[in-house]
Amino acid sequence: MSEDDYRPVSRRRRLLIALLAIATAVTIVMSLVSPPAGSRGPHAASQAPDAPACGPGQTTDCVGGRADVFLVPAPAGPPHLDAGASAAARPAAP
Repeated sequence: MSEDDYRPVSRRRRLLIALLAIATAVTIVMSLVSPPAGSRGPHAASQAPDAPACGPGQTTDCVGGRADVFLVPAPAGPPHLDAGASAAARPAAP
C-alpha cells in the first residue's frame, strides 16, 4: 500500500463518528446517574402500603413477622463411589 492509496475520512463521516461517540457517552453517563424507572426507593417494593406493620410482641400475620421454615431431608439417591473405591474395583492394566 503506497501513500497514493490513502483516502482521508470525509467531513460528513467524521461528523457522524463524532455524533455517535457523543451520543454513546451521554447514554452511558445517564444510565449511571439516573436510577431505573421502576425504582421508587430502597424498600418500596418490600412493603405494600396496605400491609400492617408488626406491633410489639406480634410475630405472625404482619410485615416483618416470623416465617416458619420446614427442614426436610434430601431424598435418598444412588450411592456415590469415591475415586479410591472405583479405582480398586477396576482390573489392573497388563
